[in-house]
Amino acid sequence: MNYRALFASLVLTAAAVPTAQAAAWYGGQFSAEITMSGTKDPANKAQGKLFIGADKARAEGNHNNETKVVIRDNAKQKFFTLLPGKKEYYEGLGDAPPPPMPEVDVLPADADSLCNTQKAHVACTKQGAETLDGVNVEKWLIQMTPPAQQGQPPQPPRLITMWVDPAKRAILKQETQGGPSMVRKFGGAGEMNGRQVEKWGVTQSFQNQSMSSTLWVDPKLKLTIKAVGGDYNMDVTNVQEGAQDPKLFEVPADFKQIQPPKPPQQPGSGPGGPPR
Repeated sequence: MNYRALFASLVLTAAAVPTAQAAAWYGGQFSAEITMSGTKDPANKAQGKLFIGADKARAEGNHNNETKVVIRDNAKQKFFTLLPGKKEYYEGLGDAPPPPMPEVDVLPADADSLCNTQKAHVACTKQGAETLDGVNVEKWLIQMTPPAQQGQPPQPPRLITMWVDPAKRAILKQETQGGPSMVRKFGGAGEMNGRQVEKWGVTQSFQNQSMSSTLWVDPKLKLTIKAVGGDYNMDVTNVQEGAQDPKLFEVPADFKQIQPPKPPQQPGSGPGGPPR
């Protein structure tokens, strides 16, 4: 995953991966504080807050010298960006980074994966059982065919090979034809920032370049508690479990809707993990 600027945002990295974003959510409701710092410049720090509801998320912090709040409606797959200082909002992210995504792999065999919900464009074949670094895994071949576009020549299908650990419900290795590859290794269980966590080492490679990082993931909340590597280091602290006020995830009635700014052309990179 990539981490962008002040919101400690976990976002998707590799395209065309069988997943069902609306179905994948955190393991409970909570609030937390997030601190990020540059790996090359530790003094370059940013802080933000995160609120996770039943099916919505709220991230707030300072972005481009302006306080911003981003609300994600997971069920409807929509974002709203609030500008509290101006009492304005717009639909979408614009130039703001999104709230973090939960650490959830939707596996090819899951009922809500694209393998089963988009069969017209996605064909998934289980190729058998293998052993990967001593772990029993399932090997899957996924063929994704882009929908036909009027007036455009047909696009060739994209092939993705996955090695899945069904016991931990995790994608341990992924290779994308003509695209990035990923390897993830389990490093044991422990405690970090007051939470029980699993340690994962992740390496992503593309076009003869690679990036490695280490993640400490809370398996109960499906939340990355600490990340080291890439452009940013990240710490999640003061995690408070419990129901969140539904009003946190609503656009205030007195906010005026405006047009969103243009999104950045190239989002920054940071600590990595497998596509979610």
